[in-house]
Amino acid sequence: MVKAKYRVLDVLKQLVADNETNISTEMVATAAKITRGVTSAYLSQLHKEGLVRKYGTKPVYWKLQRRTDIFDHFIGAGGSLRQAIIAAKSAIDYPPHGFPLMITGPSGVGKSYLASLIFKYAQSNLVINQKAKFVTLNCADYANNAELLSSVLFGYRKGAFTGAIQDTNGLVDQADGGYLFLDEIHRLPIESQEKLFTLLDTGTFYPLGENQQAHHVQVRFIFATTEDLDNYLLQTFRRRIPLTIQLASFAERPLLEKYQLILHFFYQESQAVQKNLLIPYQVLKKIAAGPVAGNIGSIHNQVKLMVASAYRKQATSNQIVVAAKQTNDLQLTVSYQKSENFDQILATQTQAGIDQVFSQLLFNERQETPVADQVLILRGYLHDVERSIQTSN
Repeated sequence: MVKAKYRVLDVLKQLVADNETNISTEMVATAAKITRGVTSAYLSQLHKEGLVRKYGTKPVYWKLQRRTDIFDHFIGAGGSLRQAIIAAKSAIDYPPHGFPLMITGPSGVGKSYLASLIFKYAQSNLVINQKAKFVTLNCADYANNAELLSSVLFGYRKGAFTGAIQDTNGLVDQADGGYLFLDEIHRLPIESQEKLFTLLDTGTFYPLGENQQAHHVQVRFIFATTEDLDNYLLQTFRRRIPLTIQLASFAERPLLEKYQLILHFFYQESQAVQKNLLIPYQVLKKIAAGPVAGNIGSIHNQVKLMVASAYRKQATSNQIVVAAKQTNDLQLTVSYQKSENFDQILATQTQAGIDQVFSQLLFNERQETPVADQVLILRGYLHDVERSIQTSN
């Protein structure tokens, strides 16, 4: 049976759905057909639970509390990577303990960052304990020493090898109840792959030097690689990983997502220097269109160097001009004092771009510019718009 306070919450949701604004306690009480005092008590309880938000005084008004999604921090989660994020959530939420997943893509596209968000999502949705750990290992660090890698992963018993002076737990034990992220999984030796897929099947493993008492753990796995899976991983190992998420390179991202990524890094640097940044739109276009050897990581370094160079010359100014603005060029302002939200910036840029195109067409018309040249201007603008469209597939 639904508790009465949650029926009050349902009433508030319905009022919001009916486009009611400034919803008072009295309005909720009337719609719920209970007294104002009881309604107020229930709304206060819902407020403490973080389900509703109140504002104003005499009267107090109520809103639904928007629950944030951890993946909102991952640029592209609502665009080109939407289906991938939905699949990742399925891997997290699937009963009873989710299932392992593989993240593939070139170096520098955000595989480690996505893995960390998967862990945080599991925590925020109470799928795992708040005290659960996110344990990471780059398999490339031990690729030339299979025994050492095995001891790091699975632990070892005293006397298992020279220098093993006491029983020591490995990373698998440390990740019990949480997530173990294995990066560069293609560098994992075959022997370790075989031991790992037994763990995936049974939840049990034997530390190095132990052959009597198996360890039982409940670990969720995320794997990542830059390589072709068929060339490095055993088929028996791959079959135990139902989901593979492919992250595109920066060059393959939709244009709008490229802009969002670039502006995100400019925002980070504005926070670092504690000054607003003025960025000519042509700088944004140049970075987005240029060759990127190291993907998103290289873009961040490029932005950092640009801001550092400008800061050195303008350290005493209230705001930093990142680069000289060309005549009639748009200029974007990234404020360190505001939250990171670039929708308005990009919308302003789009409108200004339209205004700029029409101004140029009108000017050319007065100059009796050939129609072919006018068409080229329109085609160029439409080409930019087409590349800016986010895909949801």
